[in-house]
Amino acid sequence: MLCCSKKQSKQAIRVSLIISVLVDVCLCAALFVSLAYYWINGKSFSPHYIVGFMAFFVLFAGFFISLMVAVHTKDIRAILVSVAFTVARFICAIIVVISWMSEYHSTEEANKAAKEGEDPYEWISHRKAILLAFAGIYIKIFISQLFILNRYYSHAAETEREAKEREIDMEF
Repeated sequence: MLCCSKKQSKQAIRVSLIISVLVDVCLCAALFVSLAYYWINGKSFSPHYIVGFMAFFVLFAGFFISLMVAVHTKDIRAILVSVAFTVARFICAIIVVISWMSEYHSTEEANKAAKEGEDPYEWISHRKAILLAFAGIYIKIFISQLFILNRYYSHAAETEREAKEREIDMEF
């Protein structure tokens, strides 16, 4: 970074990474709580929603684990795995939003059943602007995470390069 020392730059990257992961954790927790509340009240989901949401949770868990490994070991491969999980989560989120924008209930009987009670997922499926805003916010989160991981990768690669140079200098 132009205005900061190397130590300040590393601290800024670490803080921004923590903030982006905390925002991601809060969004995942909110989705999980809403799904659990919905399920406890006896409602059921279409299988493609369950598959999409569970895939997103699994990909988030993989991202979080690989990120913790990357932060603790400063291993470049773990950072690349974190990037791969971030891209996969982005694709999964876009697919879930697109499927949500399609017909929520496909039959008239299901439409009648949905209208009898208040269904927040039915409500949000008819508010395309909210879904697009959510996708826009999440796209910004993913882009910031990719940028932060890129900076973290460059710092890890620089540290690894310096360690190899010291090792070569010690041999001679």
